Amino acid sequence: EKISGENVIHYVYAHDGEAYPELPPYIIMEYANGGTLKDRISERKANNTPFSKEELMSIYKQLIDGMIAINAELVHRDIKPENILVSNDVLKISDFGLAKIASESTRTMSFKGYGTIPYIAPEAWNSDKNTIQMDIYSMGIVFYELATYTVSRYTEVKMLQIKGVSSVGLTIFIGILVIDLYQKVTRNMMEEKE
Repeated sequence: EKISGENVIHYVYAHDGEAYPELPPYIIMEYANGGTLKDRISERKANNTPFSKEELMSIYKQLIDGMIAINAELVHRDIKPENILVSNDVLKISDFGLAKIASESTRTMSFKGYGTIPYIAPEAWNSDKNTIQMDIYSMGIVFYELATYTVSRYTEVKMLQIKGVSSVGLTIFIGILVIDLYQKVTRNMMEEKE
């Protein structure tokens, strides 16, 4: 109830199994009639139709607005296109099943789970404390996927982490990925102008 905003799905009721023990736990939420952001990405990819700069900016703004509302209270911990619903062409971030109160610094007060590969922040693999930066990382992967229709670079990040590359090294590598994304978006914008 504390989380609200145009770009956050509205939960009407959550039953944890206690009030009506004869019923399983369930959630009632607003109806989103447009599928998921993953559906939109898949459709565009199948038709080889990239999002325009204007479309990307609108999508990014909606997702940022949704994350501001969520991160004021929670660390979502499972940001991915499948958890972003579309309702009358408005994006709605949903599925708080792995969410954790933003002010809590340990994993002990949350549901078990760490998110979805390839959207998991590197620090989550180390079971570090939950931070809003984890959501920022995950949303960055979503932004990258929207612009390029791929998340393949994640494997490189994970492999570097498994090989014991320091967090500084990972930060540098992720910075290179962001620069790569910027160059791809800029290249697409230049091609659109021609």
